[in-house]
Amino acid sequence: MSIETTLVLIGAVVVPAMVSLWGLPQWMPAYASGLLVGLALFVLLPEVGGGVGIWPFAAGLVFAWGLDRYVHPSCTECSGDSGWRTMLPLWGALGVHSLADGALLDMARPGSAASWLLVLHRLPEGLATAAVLRSAQPHSKLVWVQVVLLQVATLVGFFGGTVLSSRLLEESYGFAGGALLFFGVHSMHHHGKESRLSLAQAGAGLLSMWMIHLI
Repeated sequence: MSIETTLVLIGAVVVPAMVSLWGLPQWMPAYASGLLVGLALFVLLPEVGGGVGIWPFAAGLVFAWGLDRYVHPSCTECSGDSGWRTMLPLWGALGVHSLADGALLDMARPGSAASWLLVLHRLPEGLATAAVLRSAQPHSKLVWVQVVLLQVATLVGFFGGTVLSSRLLEESYGFAGGALLFFGVHSMHHHGKESRLSLAQAGAGLLSMWMIHLI
């Protein structure tokens, strides 16, 4: 494995995991919900929109909404259920996104400018992922296991993504992005109902991702 590949994997997998497991402050879940929405709107949507079009993104958004509306609510506060059924849609979207992230890192050729841009977006994404998982499971002690498994999924995508066609990969990436947009908006709505401060924190997260996108 080359030095460039090693550094890219450390930046894309190890660093986000360490930051997200460090211990998030109390305000982070609300802030992270805005980060997640910003990630979907300002990073994922433009990426897939310029390639396979916005239909996979729209399909993921509608699919997540349909699951929440007609199958099972996607938050513990809505359903009163803190079990694994509530978490399945979120786990699925995050897992597919992590696999696609890893495969895209490999396709971008580690060490290239494109690969470092992917690494850059992994850090706020890792923060948002950990915070949203903790917000959805306030009493769970296994959030760190889920964070680590998502990083493993990124590695699987990196080393095994060559078996997927580039179009299928982009479509999966877009589908997961649409689902994550729904979960982010859903989380922002929940935090907004808690207090104006939480809504402001979520708005700050959205603004932060927009500013990161401009860099």
